[in-house]
Amino acid sequence: MNTYEPPIFVVGLPRTGSTFLENILGKSPGVLELAEVLYLSPWRRDFRYFLRTRVGDLSEDENLKRMVDIVFSEHEPIPGITGSFWRMGGGIRAIGEIELRNRVFHAMEVSDRSLPSILRILLREITEFNGCRRCSVAFPVYINHLNELFDWFPQAKVIHMTRDPRAIAMSKTNDPGGTAIYNQKFPYLKYFIRKAMVAFVVVQYVWASRVHAVFRNHPNYLVVRYEDLVVEPAQTLRHICRFAGIEFTNDMLEQPENRISRSSITGELRTKADVTVASKWKNMITPLEDFAVTWLCKGSMARFDFDPKSHPVYANTSQTREQVVAGLRKT
Repeated sequence: MNTYEPPIFVVGLPRTGSTFLENILGKSPGVLELAEVLYLSPWRRDFRYFLRTRVGDLSEDENLKRMVDIVFSEHEPIPGITGSFWRMGGGIRAIGEIELRNRVFHAMEVSDRSLPSILRILLREITEFNGCRRCSVAFPVYINHLNELFDWFPQAKVIHMTRDPRAIAMSKTNDPGGTAIYNQKFPYLKYFIRKAMVAFVVVQYVWASRVHAVFRNHPNYLVVRYEDLVVEPAQTLRHICRFAGIEFTNDMLEQPENRISRSSITGELRTKADVTVASKWKNMITPLEDFAVTWLCKGSMARFDFDPKSHPVYANTSQTREQVVAGLRKT
C-alpha cells in the first residue's frame, strides 16, 4: 500500500476557479480527488451544526455509530453535510463500501473524537482505501478558518485560489446553485439581489486578502491567481505541483468528460484553462459596479499582487498578450 502523505487543500472564495484547480490536481498520479467538504463555514450550516442537530455527544458510542452510518449512507441533503464530498459519486468512489465504513468507525472509536480527528480519519481512510498516497480536497474550511486548518494538518499544503473581484462578483450574480435560485423565487427583487451579491463579494474579497496577508510567508501556503492559471496553465501548474510535491503530467490540463463544467458567466463548457473566457465578465458588469468594486478592492488586489491594468489576461489582442507574458517571464 502507498504511504499516506498529508493532504493538499484548496481554499478560497467561491467562484474563483478552486473546483477547477482541484479537479486538475486530482489527475496527478497517486492523488485522490475529493469534492468540496464545507467542514467549517461561517456563512452556512456546517459539520458542527450536523453534529449538534443530528448526532449529539460523540463521547457516546451510539452517537458515534449514528454519525458514521449517516455519513456513509445515501440520503437527501442534510443541513451541515451538503457539500458534494458527502454525496454518493462526489469524488469518493467507495463511500458506500461496508469495509471502509467499518475502518472509519474503528479509527474514530479509539480517537479523541474531536472535529480535527474526524476530518483526519475520513481523509486518510478514504485515500488509502482507494489505493492513493494523498488526496486533494476543496473547501474543507472557509478562508477565515485557515488557522485551524494549519493547526489540524501542520504538514498539509494549502493552495489559496483568488481571482479578479469583479469576475467573482459577476459569477456570483449568476451562480446556478445560489443566486439564480433566488432570482427565480423572487423575480421582482432581482435588482436588489444582484447589488447584495456584489456587495457580499467585496466584503469577502477584502476579508480573504487580509487572511492572505497573515499567511503569505507560511512555507505550506501558496496563493494562485486564476488569471495566471489561464494565461500560462502549464507553467503555473508546474509551479503548483512543485509546491505540493506531486507529479506534473501534461494530461492534467485536460478535464475528463465527467468533470466538464459550465461557466456561470458564459454558460460555455470548460474542458481546460481558457484565457479567452477569463474576461467575459466585462460583458455583464455595469460601469458603476466596475468602478465600485475596483475602488473598494484596490488595496486588497494589491495584497494579492494583482494589477488588473497590466495583467496579460486583459490584453486586447493575442499578440499583445504574448508580449506581456514574455515580459513577465523575463522578470
